[in-house]
Amino acid sequence: MNKQFFYLFTLFLSIGLFSCSENDGGEIKNTDEVIITTKAFETYLHVEFIDAKTGEYLKGKKVTVNVMGTDANAVYNNLGAEGSEYTSEIGMLDLVVDPSKDRSDFILKVSAAGYSDSYHRARIDETKFTPVRIVMTNLAELPEGVSKGEEKPITVPADGKTTENVSIGLNTANTISIPEGTVFKDASGNIISGNIESKVLFYDPAEGAALNAFPGGLDIQAVRPDGETADITFTSAGLFDISLSSGDNIVKTIEGQGIQLTTKLSSSLVNPHTGNPVRVNEEIEMWSMDPETGVWKFEKTAKVKRNAGGELYLQENIDHLSYWNWDWFTNSCSVGSKIKWEGNASGVSVLVKNQHPMNYYGTQTVTRVDVNDSYYNYLQFNYVPQNMPTTVTFEGYGVDKDLVFEPAVLTIPNLCDAKTYTVKVTDKDFYFIDLELKVTSKSNPNIVIRPYAYAYLRPFSETYYSYYPLTNGVLKTKVKAETDYEICAYLGNYYGRGKLKLQEAGSQMKVSITPEFVYNYTDGDIANANTEDIIVDKPSDNVIKISATIALSDDEINNIR
Repeated sequence: MNKQFFYLFTLFLSIGLFSCSENDGGEIKNTDEVIITTKAFETYLHVEFIDAKTGEYLKGKKVTVNVMGTDANAVYNNLGAEGSEYTSEIGMLDLVVDPSKDRSDFILKVSAAGYSDSYHRARIDETKFTPVRIVMTNLAELPEGVSKGEEKPITVPADGKTTENVSIGLNTANTISIPEGTVFKDASGNIISGNIESKVLFYDPAEGAALNAFPGGLDIQAVRPDGETADITFTSAGLFDISLSSGDNIVKTIEGQGIQLTTKLSSSLVNPHTGNPVRVNEEIEMWSMDPETGVWKFEKTAKVKRNAGGELYLQENIDHLSYWNWDWFTNSCSVGSKIKWEGNASGVSVLVKNQHPMNYYGTQTVTRVDVNDSYYNYLQFNYVPQNMPTTVTFEGYGVDKDLVFEPAVLTIPNLCDAKTYTVKVTDKDFYFIDLELKVTSKSNPNIVIRPYAYAYLRPFSETYYSYYPLTNGVLKTKVKAETDYEICAYLGNYYGRGKLKLQEAGSQMKVSITPEFVYNYTDGDIANANTEDIIVDKPSDNVIKISATIALSDDEINNIR
């Protein structure tokens, strides 16, 4: 596999005739137009960054994604350019995965100023478009169920031992305690002294918003108590995210008595193995997660205790810093039930609400439906808990809110039964638009880039986008008349956004397209384009074929790659 699948040429305007081999992913036609097509990728990863409290995209905030782990070198931008770090300022990012690999396993570390870092383990074993929603916790605007500890500075003398007991409270129910004589060390075993800053978060499983924001999710891979590494599902009794640092020196290990974690348990907390409220002396496993691999590890078992006021609580010491989670676990299956879509819907998005009694999928996920396409005509449940029933509810998503489902609610007795369930999806009346998007050179309009990518569409009245393939420069989508839409797409380092509106005028229709900007994350360039009003006759088949052009400078075209 080449380091980069697709190239645009810095000096292409000065070259009279040239060609590009299929191995480079391009196709040049020697006609009046010089047409450059990007390579079509089938294993596509669409990542969305969502604020845990507001549920909105992180727009206007720079989000950095570092790709780590076993198959990090199999991940590229959607033009096939390799990189280990990618950025976005619109709340989403498109990546592709090496199609020659049957299975890819890597970690996405997601960072944004003012937000707690999040880690997502991606295991790709299907050749298709895969959407991933990463929920981010704003440290200044915490979602319900997430509490933040006091930012207490800890002064450590040169000998490396703390000189007093330090207690950091998160709320009335959760604290961490650092005893006198504690020694902090970095990952290489070096002692860390001086002024040490603390950041402590606690995620309360009794609150749905906190569950959705759990770092790494609750359907994970872990080293179980028997020492075997397996796919499991957590039911959490509480998660701590603790970091201590002195400048660039980050605390990894603790010597001495260790840091003590204490959390009170809600009276409504149910032991999933008994089906009854938690009782004193019951045992709950304690786990830590290595953010470099995304794998959790069983550490020890904690007993439920009762304090003088009659409240139940857990309390244990830890000797290294990471995510720490009290959990019951259930073994999972890697491949579970499948939902096959039937009906007349094509290229639509569906919101799938999974009312699992534990925590599978959080509370909802988004899937693409295309009854005529083998990549999208089913929903496969992967890494789900064994022997657990669930109720799944379907709703139209984004632009597709008017979809009708039969059945609208589906009960699956066991998500690991590997059975196929059929759901009919009927699409109501829309106008279908075949939109040809051309990227051209300002100095030579005959230079045309016809990309393969994905575009994202949403009514301005809605929060979330639906997604549609952009194939050889042609976007096939659908809209309602008299509705304002936002449309956007990635092309390498560039992100293009604009407005789209369809208006009826007797026997004719007006399509208004207003490209707002094309943004290059590498150097911050912005290029504006003019509004285009396109008048067409009202089609008998509801399909409107139009084209729009965005002109870039030669430097901007070269910087796409």
